[in-house]
This record gives sequence, C-alpha cells and structure tokens, in this order.
Amino acid sequence: MDSAPRARYGCAPDGARPAAAPPRGEPDMIVIAAALLGALTGGFKARNRKGNAADIAQYAAGFGIFFALIGLIVTVALDKILL
Repeated sequence: MDSAPRARYGCAPDGARPAAAPPRGEPDMIVIAAALLGALTGGFKARNRKGNAADIAQYAAGFGIFFALIGLIVTVALDKILL
C-alpha cells in the first residue's frame, strides 16, 4: 500500500524525484518576433493613415498584442505537433 500512491504520482518507491525533462529549445522567440512584427506593422499602418503620435502608439500596441497572441497559438500548436 505504501508504494502504490507514490507510483500514481510519478515518484519512485524510494521517494526520489523523477529526472528533469530535457530542454526543448526556445519556442518563445516566435511570440517575441510576432509581437515586434505586429508593433512595426501597426506603427507603419497608423503613420500611413496620417495619425499623430498617440494613434501610432495605439496601433502599434494593438497590432503587437494581436500578433503576439497569434504567435502564442502557433507556438503551442508547433509544440504539440513536433514534440
């Protein structure tokens, strides 16, 4: 009865912790790159529409957040598919 609960939770019978998972690389770079690309896209779009500094900042922030969200979804999808 003593070893059954430990085995269920992934612990070894002697109480040792399981080995750490190997590093998987840097998937966060997709999110960062997407956020920067979105901010640049939004800034240029607002400037082309003759917006003032507040318009440019708002477009850059909005597009940056949107592109980062899309990058996060892509990162999770690639992580699930490839690993």
